[in-house]
Amino acid sequence: MKKDACCDPRKLRRPVQVLKALAHPVRLYLVMELARGEKCVCELTDQVCCDMSTVSRHLSQLRNAGIVEDDKRGLQVFYRLRAPCIIEFISCLGNVPLGHSDLTDDVSAAAVKAMCRPPLKEAVRGRRRTAVKLS
Repeated sequence: MKKDACCDPRKLRRPVQVLKALAHPVRLYLVMELARGEKCVCELTDQVCCDMSTVSRHLSQLRNAGIVEDDKRGLQVFYRLRAPCIIEFISCLGNVPLGHSDLTDDVSAAAVKAMCRPPLKEAVRGRRRTAVKLS
């Protein structure tokens, strides 16, 4: 049986990479923030509840997927959307009816908040390491 051309994994590789990059709530939020205009990592860090290294890792994944591009200026790195058409796609997703799920906006917001726990600082006490919440 001959494989259909539309099911060729090589043709699906690119869309799958983009969808995987958008599949995390924090990355999706970052893309939506960058739709408003170029921002530096420090601005984006202030807007989400993750530390700067976590935000940078998320932005790196978006950059590797070709969704955003960066521009280093001195010590700051600025990001902007490379593919602004992605915003139309995200808007379209908001119109997709939910299946049998009970998800609501409140549940979605709680899920994003759970992904962004406060950064932990390791405190070394003797030989035992413990994690301490930073305030």
